[in-house]
Amino acid sequence: MLCLAIVQLAARTGPSPSRQELSKLEPPSDDVPPGTAASQPGEQAVPESELPDVATGIEELRGHPDWKRFPIDPVTDAESAISFCARNCSSIPTISFWDVPPPIMFERGATCRPSGCDWDTPTPTAEEQHKSLVQRLGLDSHTKIAIVGSSGSLRQAKYGAEIDSHDVVVRVNGAPCGTIYADMVGQKIDVDYTAPEAMMKFNQYVRAEPNGTMACGIMQKQPVAVVFQSFGICASSEERAKHASWARDYIPPGTTSAPGDASGMWTVDPDWGCALWRDELNRAKSHFPSTGMNAAGFFANLARSLGAPAPSVYGYGGDTQGCEKYYDCRARGIDYSSNAWHPFAAEHKALHAWNEAGHIVLKM
Repeated sequence: MLCLAIVQLAARTGPSPSRQELSKLEPPSDDVPPGTAASQPGEQAVPESELPDVATGIEELRGHPDWKRFPIDPVTDAESAISFCARNCSSIPTISFWDVPPPIMFERGATCRPSGCDWDTPTPTAEEQHKSLVQRLGLDSHTKIAIVGSSGSLRQAKYGAEIDSHDVVVRVNGAPCGTIYADMVGQKIDVDYTAPEAMMKFNQYVRAEPNGTMACGIMQKQPVAVVFQSFGICASSEERAKHASWARDYIPPGTTSAPGDASGMWTVDPDWGCALWRDELNRAKSHFPSTGMNAAGFFANLARSLGAPAPSVYGYGGDTQGCEKYYDCRARGIDYSSNAWHPFAAEHKALHAWNEAGHIVLKM
């Protein structure tokens, strides 16, 4: 399987930032002055010399049969993601992470003009996506949300019934549930929060035999919504439109329970993820926050804005007991402190801080 940590960065952001001028890093709106600093006063961008090396494992990656199917170059994207955040293009929120209005988390984020971006005023596209997702999921001040990660610690936890008792269950990157995993993680799915690599699996689910190893979205119940996060940080509106169109091509009819011809897919503004990295992960040295961390931040902020109970978060860390994921014991357990692709150690620290602050209820 193609390294999930790399392909979670799979959205075309252009050439490596070391070979691209700042003036070419276009924000989502064409009328935003390119290269405008978005950092807080006194903040310093991470020097490129301090960014992690991405050369390791590249040849193995390029030999993977799915390599040519991606509309991106995972090598340069992995090299680019945090570098683009550190360069602070004008479309990255300047306000603190928990002050970002929920509609700003959706594509295309804030309303921007040559004078700057208005973080209190989302674009009509972002406002509509926020409103429609809230309505589609039936979210209100009473909604109980569960966010389910993939840690191998879930093999022993047996949270299945507890997870399914929530009103809305969010799963990440098509992780399997139901059948042989029902006791571990339950069988209910309302949202699949997914990065590009996982989008490619939807057709596989349709064709797969029901042997208990595929995601429950097709086998057990259609997800109500797919929330897609590309990593086209600072990319132009046209480029992001291509990302969303590409993702929708991987959602065959009937994948979600959306009525009519609707795809049932919502898209996340990737620049919002830079605020997560900057404020909550203290500019951790890695390529980008994991998809799971983005999902936790996205729904914790959404629930908070509605006055809903803090979401319960399962399967983020803990003792993996030799199984990197609850459904995969072929890989070794994760070394959270030395992983260079995602800042797992920083993510764990942030999750515990969120738990203490009441933003989430952390279940290891």
